[in-house]
Amino acid sequence: MKDQQVRDKFIELRAQGWSFDRISQEIGVSKPVLISWVRQYKIEINNLKALGLDALCEKFALSRQKRLELLGKLLERVKKEALDRDLSTIPTNKVIELVVKLSDAVKEEGPQVRFQKEEIRTLEDTLKTLNSGRVIATWEG
Repeated sequence: MKDQQVRDKFIELRAQGWSFDRISQEIGVSKPVLISWVRQYKIEINNLKALGLDALCEKFALSRQKRLELLGKLLERVKKEALDRDLSTIPTNKVIELVVKLSDAVKEEGPQVRFQKEEIRTLEDTLKTLNSGRVIATWEG
């Protein structure tokens, strides 16, 4: 029973990336035996390592979600502060920069206007269309 516990401990430590020297000192088994165990228990070590990596990935994903939530809250606070501020103390060149940046942002958010002409089938239709000035406007947004 004790032998199996030692092997299980070896598998656990090796999956965590411990060196043979360190494991040997920890569980009292020689390095040559540990090297033979690596071959023997390769699948178990790799599976345990994969589970550990999966747990780390899950932990990271949760941390990322928390960070995004925090960033969202901070962004809301900064936007509120910007709206509440008196902008009279900002130098003129900075105000102009802000106007340009905000104008560009508004343009990017606005709808894209694309004009299309009706399909023209004959020269006669072309002349009629040009004379009438019919144009169809479509909005994409």
